[in-house]
Amino acid sequence: MELRVGSKFERLKKFPEHLKPRFLTEVVLETVSTDGMMELTDSPDALCYEQFLHSNDFFEGLRRLLNHENDNECSGESSCTDEILQNTLLNARIAEVIGLRTLLSYNLQTVDGVSLERDYYVKQNEIEPQSGVPVYHLYYQKITPQNPANNTSRLHAGLTLLIEHCTGGWLSKYSVMLLQEILHFNDDPGQIARFLDKKRIPPLEVSTTNILFPQIGTYVEDRFYPFLVQQIAPFREHEYRYVALLIDIEDDESALEHSDMRYIYAHILEQRNLGFSSTLGIRYRVNVGLQHGGIIEVPIFRLFKFLPQSVAATSNAVVVYDIEPIGSIPIDENYERIINMLQEAFQLFDIQDRRRIIHRPLLKWHPDRNAGHEDHATRVFNFIQHSILGLERDEELNIDQVGGAPNMSVSR
Repeated sequence: MELRVGSKFERLKKFPEHLKPRFLTEVVLETVSTDGMMELTDSPDALCYEQFLHSNDFFEGLRRLLNHENDNECSGESSCTDEILQNTLLNARIAEVIGLRTLLSYNLQTVDGVSLERDYYVKQNEIEPQSGVPVYHLYYQKITPQNPANNTSRLHAGLTLLIEHCTGGWLSKYSVMLLQEILHFNDDPGQIARFLDKKRIPPLEVSTTNILFPQIGTYVEDRFYPFLVQQIAPFREHEYRYVALLIDIEDDESALEHSDMRYIYAHILEQRNLGFSSTLGIRYRVNVGLQHGGIIEVPIFRLFKFLPQSVAATSNAVVVYDIEPIGSIPIDENYERIINMLQEAFQLFDIQDRRRIIHRPLLKWHPDRNAGHEDHATRVFNFIQHSILGLERDEELNIDQVGGAPNMSVSR
């Protein structure tokens, strides 16, 4: 005969409120505290793994694992469609931190003096406004050198949790096990496909190669140079992950030629104004890839937007998209803007940065780049040249300068 005794816990919960005891499991809670946490902005490990998560090889591998889940096959508008998964991975952030802790609270009041160091924490910080996907952040405790294997294991556990959040919990236990092995290919993502082949995970029916933005730190091919927006204007948040950074310009007159300039793909992390009220004073923290220094701070005039794909596919795309179409504002107002920008460039910036700034309006208004608007562009282009010459001579500028081409041979 089997004697069954009901749970004391369940019986006690049925007591009247005035007789019911307090249960520690209900009144004592663990909460993660990020107050006082310090983020290490130049962490090479965080940059490496974030770049790994944003790679096309990892996206394809994860997509293969999801497709292999027969019971959880994604279809239609489900939460793990290619576009949503891609955008969620691209917006995922990884940060190495100091001071991530777990606190205890009793009856919603923090217990002073009781806290534990926490290995990692995944938090949904916001919703990305352009794509509408959640933005997940992985914070992991600064790795100590005493036990590298244990540190890697803890970091991979945090990464696994981050990826499970990104996929909406669609991965099976077997796929999670494979995912943990895939994380070891962070230095060589190209191995992921071969690894999954060995595990007999079917390949994708249609390759997704190149559907993602090129890897940060790689060079922009010169055939894309005409699609760099020359107007200097603040970046909107949804444009942060799709920019080019000017990394090389020679300190001579030939610097105004495209052949002497190089660009790499970069991701903006945040805007920093540093007390300037003008557009030229805006600076950004930018991830340029480990090979170019990781996270650096650069002025706005070294960063370029790309023409949107929908605009680039149309005729005269380069003409119409420099934020404001040719002739959309009065030419005198354009002159005023140009004078203000050039005066600031000469007053506040060194020669190298001054040339970087000057190059952009000259290229934007060059008649050869403005087919169908040559007369208007020529007037503005000549005005820019006159203004540059006047500033080099310490002359006072005005908008009534002669519209013909200036004699630049006397420019110092």
